[in-house]
Order: sequence, then structure tokens, then C-alpha cells
Amino acid sequence: MADGQHITTGIVIAGNGMARESHEPGAAEVLEVPEKAGRVVQQYGRVGIVHLEPGAGHELTGDGIRSASSFTEAELRDLEPFERLVVEAQRLRESDEFREAKERRTLDAENVGAGGCIASTSPMESGRPSAAETATRNEYLEGTVGIGFVVVSGPGDLAVSDKEWGKFGVEAIEACEFFRKEAPPDAKPRFSGSFAKVTLDVPKSPTRDGQERENLWLTPTLEQLGHTSVLSYVDEVQRRLDTRWAYCIFVHKYPMQGDKNGYAKPQDAFTAIHATGGTYSPDNIDLLIAHETGHIFGCPDEYAFAGADYGELSGRFKIPNGNCANHALHGGKQCVMKLDALALCEYTRSHLGWQVEGPLMSLNPGNKHVIDIAQGSLQNGMNAIQWPYQAGNNQRFILRAAGGGALSIEARHSGKVLTVLDASMEDNAPVVQSDWVGGDHQQFQLLETSTGTYTLTASHSEKVLDVGGPPLVRGQHIVQKAPSIARSSQIWTFRALPIMAHHSGKMLDVFQSSTANGAQIIQYPGTGGDNQRFMIQPLEDGYVRLVALHSGKVLDVTEGSKADGAKLVQWDWNGREHQQFRIERQSDGFSKIIARHSGKVLDVQGGSLNDAVSVIQWTWHGGENQRWMVA
Repeated sequence: MADGQHITTGIVIAGNGMARESHEPGAAEVLEVPEKAGRVVQQYGRVGIVHLEPGAGHELTGDGIRSASSFTEAELRDLEPFERLVVEAQRLRESDEFREAKERRTLDAENVGAGGCIASTSPMESGRPSAAETATRNEYLEGTVGIGFVVVSGPGDLAVSDKEWGKFGVEAIEACEFFRKEAPPDAKPRFSGSFAKVTLDVPKSPTRDGQERENLWLTPTLEQLGHTSVLSYVDEVQRRLDTRWAYCIFVHKYPMQGDKNGYAKPQDAFTAIHATGGTYSPDNIDLLIAHETGHIFGCPDEYAFAGADYGELSGRFKIPNGNCANHALHGGKQCVMKLDALALCEYTRSHLGWQVEGPLMSLNPGNKHVIDIAQGSLQNGMNAIQWPYQAGNNQRFILRAAGGGALSIEARHSGKVLTVLDASMEDNAPVVQSDWVGGDHQQFQLLETSTGTYTLTASHSEKVLDVGGPPLVRGQHIVQKAPSIARSSQIWTFRALPIMAHHSGKMLDVFQSSTANGAQIIQYPGTGGDNQRFMIQPLEDGYVRLVALHSGKVLDVTEGSKADGAKLVQWDWNGREHQQFRIERQSDGFSKIIARHSGKVLDVQGGSLNDAVSVIQWTWHGGENQRWMVA
């Protein structure tokens, strides 16, 4: 680069005290640089890519950090081939030509091929570990991540040239850097890579399709690698690189399942990608890698051809697919999971495990309270209490990845985080809001229960968030207590969910986001707005109330009518039976929502497909306009 003013990364080579021993015996050394200089964000063998601290770009010779362009040919010859590839790739990434090519590229999500790119599991992986076990490899994207790159070169036009592999390496580094830049400050991933090249004499077979296409190249590739399954190889990569997570990327030119450019198998912790990008240009390989990596770490497809489902719950926080092109308003926002931009929507950030936002409600039967910062205070030390939900920002919290699997819990109104007062280890120690200092008493482990709800465990004490006094009384302090299966006040949910009509794919919606009593309930395309998200709060005898997130008001059958055609509105909670509903799941996965007072069900009037059509109650007849996806 001519002036160096845009250089934000450098190269460091192991040696000169730059590495520390791994925690794993026999694993690779872990490269480090002085904190004032920057941070190693990717490592490949003895070569590390360093993200430079602001202002450090002009002092690349200090602390052993150098620009890629400064390496001589003699120095490059001293490196292993894949290490040399990394330096050359970084040199290309520093060039104006590379950046200009990225700016000129065009994207077309539909070129990925019909259908989604999450492939079914290979028969050779039968008997593979359960989802809980595979989660030890790729549950969510933070911390250290090992990637096993395997180049599969076949005969003739299936051969992967050194130039093609070099280009792929550049794009892989670019994709990893994308995730690093987008991640929360305290949870940025650090990628380490290993490389293997396999040469096959197996020709392509145009008559094969589906799983047979994969077996054609994968079976002999694993044999050459000395493994009987991909998971076994991934486990070796994870041990060798000493990383928290690991997955494998197979790079080849063999025909893909469904003629795709790439696909992922999250359960088996691998993705396969065409060496040249397939129908994509080579300058879009970074997007393909990022997209398939998203699948590995829990993200669903969002582009239209995938047939994505808005109500599908995905990722670390089990969040709906709210940016799905088939149901989101105007097709949703640009996102790497839509394959139309190297960008992230808010839903994908949640799926990756980085953050989720909502009220925190304990699941005591009959509870109508959420965690609340008392009086909406902005001051440090103000108590967290429980209070009836009123849609205030002092009742909204952002659960954000804080590193090491822990989360901070940030009050939206103040930007301060929930904190166990004085880092106390005692039962009943109060929880307050305070400025973030990164202490363990401000970090919580989110542990899912068998019912899809959660406990929140303070990292410093291993005690859980609980309600300090009678669990149904407003104003009680939030405290930490020893875990107890007998206390439902220790079980929490943060999810306010969209509810989708089966026949139209449109959402239950409070008209124009009104906060007024009597505002009409309609169907409308998904916007991701709080007027389309509802808290399902349990009452007695299996009934619930449906609380609109934007207003704190509940679904209500107008004037308590028992007649067919009575409209649904929102109203302040008064406890009457026409504000209580039972959700009964049907065999097709959808549900009917039954009003307690009348026994009638929620129904989109006339089975209309139009926007802004009223939701009414009607006698059950089983039509799709009476069936709802309650995620």
C-alpha cells in the first residue's frame, strides 16, 4: 500500500518471546504480543495476524510486528508452505487492488442454489454424538476457534491449483476478520488454523447426487487423513490447536449436493465450499465462508430460496428467524445469512450467541412481574427489583457475551449492568446496577433448563438470580441465592415471541404500534418490531396471558363478547377470562389459541391473505387461518 495509513493489521512470527506454551500437551504454541501493540486475532502455525491498536500502524517494526510487504523472499522460504501462504495472503489484503475488488463485487443470493445450504447428516456419521456433545465443538462464536482447512484436489478439472488455494486462503482470512470486527468487545473470537492437502484420483460421477456425491470425495479424504469420521478429525484439530471450539472446512471442486456452492453440517462440525466460489465470483468466497460458518454456529438461512421459517428458533438464545426474506417486511435487512452482504442483522447476532434483548421474567405460576431498575434510576447502586411489566426501558435488558461463556446483563435505560453488590458470596446479597468493570460479580452463566427456560448463575459465587421475598409481590429485591430446584423464582425467560398465522405467514400485530387501550390486533408482515412480540405469561389451570412487548397491555376479546367475529384488541390487564388464553399445540406443529371465556379461537378474518386484516375469535374449524406458529 502506498502510504500505509489504512494498515490496521500486521504479522508476527513465533520466536523472540512472542509465544507461550499451550495448555494442551503437544498442542501448538500460542502467539501473543504486548497489549499496547495490539492483539493476535488469527494464528496459522508460527504466523500470527495482529490487530493493531490505533496509532500502532506506523510503528510496525516495534514489538516484532511487521507488515506483510516487509518480508523478503529469503524469509518466506524459511516458512512452511501454508505459513508462507498466510503472509502472502496478508500482503494481498493490504493492497488497494484487493479492497477495490471487494467494493466492485456484485452479490446474488439466489445463486447459492435452490433450497437451504444446511445439509442432512451423512450415513457414515451414524451413531455420532448428540447435539449436547457436539455443542462442545461449535455451540456459539466467541473465544478461541480452531479451523481445519482441508484442500481436496482431484484429477483433471477437479484439481485445486496453488493459485486457487492461495485465493481461497485470502478469502478465509477475510471472513475470519469480518467476525472479529463484528463481535462484542469482550467476546471477540480468535481463530487458529491448520492446513492439510489431500490428492485424490477419484473422478467425478455425474450420475451421483445427494449423499453419494459427498461420499465420493469425503470417504477417501478421511482415509488419507487417518480418520473414520469428520468429528474425529475435528477433535484432533481442537486438541492440536488447543481451542475452545473447532470445525472443518473442506475445499474442493467436486460437484456439491444439490449443485450448491457450499453447504454446512453443524451437527458434524464441517462445511464444504467450492474452491473457486462456484457460481459466485472468487471475490465472494469470503461471503460463502462467513455464511457457512454462520450455520456452524447456529444461524439459519434467511434468503428466499431456502424456504426459511420465521417461527424457527435458532442459536444460543433460541431466537426466531426474524430476518427471513419470506416473511420479514420488504424482505428484511441485508445479512451474511441472506448472502446479499458481508453484514449482520440483529437476529444473526443473537443466533451467533453475542447478544439478545428483552425483559427478564421469573416463571412463578401467576407471576406478572419482570426485573426492574427501581424508579428508572440512572445511578450506580440502585436496586434491581421485580415490578409489573410496563414496557419501560428500565425493564429491558441486553444479555451480551462477555467472554468465557459468560454474559453481562445491561439495563437499556442506563447502560449499566446487573452487579452483585460488593461481590458478596452470601445468600440474599442484593443485585444492583453499576458501571461495567468486567468483574466476575457482573458476569452470569446462562444455563438452559429442560423446559427451554434459564437460570442465571453469578460467575463469582455460583449462586443464581432469585426473588428475595414473596415471589408474587411487587417491589421485592432481586438477590443471589444458592440454586434450588424447588424455587421457580430462580427460573427466568427473556423471550418475547412473534406469533405467525399459518395460512399467510404474517404476524400477530398491534396496529401501528399503538399503546392505547382498544388498539386493534391485525395480521401484518414481519417487521421485528416490539408490537409483533408477545410475552407468554402463565396463569392458573394451563391458561396464559399474551402481553404486547411495546405496550405492556394484553390481548383482549372486545367487551368480553362470546360471539363469532368479536375482534381482538389490546387492553390493560384486569384479570377477566376474556384476557386469558390456552395454547394447544396441534400435530402439524402449529397451535390453536383458545379464549377462556368463550372457547373460541383466534382467527384471521375470512382467511384473508391481505395486510392489516383483523384478528377475531371464531368457532374452531381447523382451517389454517386458525393455526398459529407460537415459537
